[in-house]
Amino acid sequence: MCGGLNFLNNVSVPWDLTCDEIIYCMKGTFRLTCDGESYICTPGDVLYIPRDNHIAYECDETCIIFYAAYPHDWKQKAGLTFVPGIDPEDMPQSEEESEEKNE
Repeated sequence: MCGGLNFLNNVSVPWDLTCDEIIYCMKGTFRLTCDGESYICTPGDVLYIPRDNHIAYECDETCIIFYAAYPHDWKQKAGLTFVPGIDPEDMPQSEEESEEKNE
């Protein structure tokens, strides 16, 4: 099992899920669409998604989710080198970096 934080900002990312996944919403409103049905998560909500589903990670604002995935090598098995929708500019910044970016 592995896990991490995803920092998402106004995205809709289609995804073929090749692992079992648990998602915990930490900030904002996160929407997961699976088989045409949407599940809305707000801070404190948890979702379990079994592997072999076509899903989409979606949010209309900034949100932070924690994910736990099994097996731990799911990215290698899927042939991925990155996770779509997770861009460095969406990551939290120090106050100094935020001020420089806004100038």
